[in-house]
Amino acid sequence: MSDGIPELYAQLARIPELKAGWLFGEKILLQHSQRDLLNKKRRSFLTFSSHGPSVPQDGVVLMEVSPSGKRWAIIKESDKDEKYSVEIWTPSGLETVILTESAKHGKIYSGDGFAALAWSKDEARLVYVAEVKLADPKTFWEPVKPEEEAQRGHQFDYRPDLGELCVAKIHSSLWVVDIEKAVIHPVQGLGQLMVGQPIWTDTALMFTGWPRTDHRLGHIYCFNRPSALYTVPLENIGKEGTETPPANRTPALFAA
Repeated sequence: MSDGIPELYAQLARIPELKAGWLFGEKILLQHSQRDLLNKKRRSFLTFSSHGPSVPQDGVVLMEVSPSGKRWAIIKESDKDEKYSVEIWTPSGLETVILTESAKHGKIYSGDGFAALAWSKDEARLVYVAEVKLADPKTFWEPVKPEEEAQRGHQFDYRPDLGELCVAKIHSSLWVVDIEKAVIHPVQGLGQLMVGQPIWTDTALMFTGWPRTDHRLGHIYCFNRPSALYTVPLENIGKEGTETPPANRTPALFAA
């Protein structure tokens, strides 16, 4: 006989554990973790210390509180098809959900020296970093459409990445979320730069750029790789066909 021990254990396991906390205006935003015994995993969620909804954190890739402290943004990844969504939350609940352009970019960067989820100062935009989407390579034997002919025979091409802890990170890109219009679009004109660490200024989007060369220097343990700061004027962001290269604010490349 179990004498009620499994039931008691299940009750205790359901008690949320406090993991982290942030000041959110005059309130405290708390992160909790809770056991899911049936699915054999832990679930995380956010809640306010006083009131407000609980926000599930399953699949969360990035999270950032807005400059005013009144909203926060979450990027989530779907378990099934590697699609992403951007969620905007307030103390009252979910404000907006925007689906990302999963067909146009690869995995969103997180937990490295490139990743960021940055609010603009007016809280109208967000920016994040994602892998450039490559066309699906084809073998020599499978039928292809005329526009896919250039991909024939490139299925096993070697593509150098950034080394340890940055495996499969080959070419990054910047993507801007227009919250009011509920659209997401790429930052144009980046060329062959490896980009990351974006932030917003009053007049431009600023980011770090690393030249992409045939011989790739590691990102985590190589401290002398050349890099520079670049800016893109706000008026150029979101314009179709805008291929103006970003302005280099540190013309002499430096190590960073």
